[in-house]
Amino acid sequence: MTEYYWRHGDLLSLAIVVEDPIYLTEPLVRTATFKRDPNLTIPAPTAFEIAEELPSLEKGQVPAYPLGTKHPEYSEKHHLPFEASQGGAQTMYPEYAKRLEQLMKNAAPSSSAATK
Repeated sequence: MTEYYWRHGDLLSLAIVVEDPIYLTEPLVRTATFKRDPNLTIPAPTAFEIAEELPSLEKGQVPAYPLGTKHPEYSEKHHLPFEASQGGAQTMYPEYAKRLEQLMKNAAPSSSAATK
């Protein structure tokens, strides 16, 4: 990950570039711009309660899946081809609609055969 900062008077621009060939098909770029507020007041801290988000895990256990683990739940729930549910750079372009149509046609006969 590479971060770039630029200051322009009261503005601060931030650009983050993440290059991860295992999980990303092309670099992920995020930008943000912040404006200085000299009158900013920060409220006093408030009490909060710690809650377990995944109560099925034991203390100290971290949910993780080995590389290559497939999770078809989303594609099955929304009746999409698994490839389309995996995202990637190619799925954000309009041209991918043709590929998606082809995947849906190929998947249709097998799903109708399973209902018989």
